[in-house]
Amino acid sequence: AGTGLTSTGATSGESIAHSLSVDASQTQITSVGALDVGSITSGFTSIDVGAGAITTTGTVSGGAATLASASANEPVLTLTNTHADATSGILKFNKDPGSGQGADSDVLGTITFYGTDAGNNAPEELARIQTTIVEADHGSEAAAMKFYVAENDATVTAGLQLLGQATADGEIDVT
Repeated sequence: AGTGLTSTGATSGESIAHSLSVDASQTQITSVGALDVGSITSGFTSIDVGAGAITTTGTVSGGAATLASASANEPVLTLTNTHADATSGILKFNKDPGSGQGADSDVLGTITFYGTDAGNNAPEELARIQTTIVEADHGSEAAAMKFYVAENDATVTAGLQLLGQATADGEIDVT
């Protein structure tokens, strides 16, 4: 069968059990991890599936994810909901301190937009949407959403603010 390979069973014929075993401790074979029921482990820093897809019905977890492309209009992050009703996919920012409690001025989520100027300098932040907790007291929770854009010298300044009021039910101030 070859170095590091073990063949058992008959070598030909239909309906005859046959097994080929590979000894991964051979010097000419690189051990890369394990493929087990429900998991893949690897010592590599990346797994390339080519044009294929990685599909899961579970949770993908990790630190930071980066999508990069040299193509026009890419990368694209698409959330698709195929359920036939009036609901849609959700981009959810979940601020949960875990070991503590929420507090006034906690940032709930930020979306930033970067661009390069005509001088081809390093990309810089030119716009931002940010949400914060205005009031964290139970029963009086209020939040704010601010829209920032670059002005004159690329200083990113709040241009539109939606501020929920903790002391007036149903009131949102827009400035």
